Amino acid sequence: MSARGVFFYLDRPIPAGTRCEVTLTFPPHITLTDAVRVRFTARVIRVESPLPSLRIGTAAMIEEYEFVRSSGSADFFGALQSEAEN
Repeated sequence: MSARGVFFYLDRPIPAGTRCEVTLTFPPHITLTDAVRVRFTARVIRVESPLPSLRIGTAAMIEEYEFVRSSGSADFFGALQSEAEN
């Protein structure tokens, strides 16, 4: 993860150009304070070949983000799968 984008691995490809919504929780050892949830919208810009592993590398550019105050667990893969199915 960087200020402009995120790279993750999936078991199914998501086509380049697909918009996805992701919610992450940054733990206290990263934020040096309380855990912080961030929701962002990103657009897939690159999908890497699954060889030699079965995981498919996916790069997405962050377009918008917001801090989320509610508590709960991060749903990184659930949000991606949900968006990919739509």
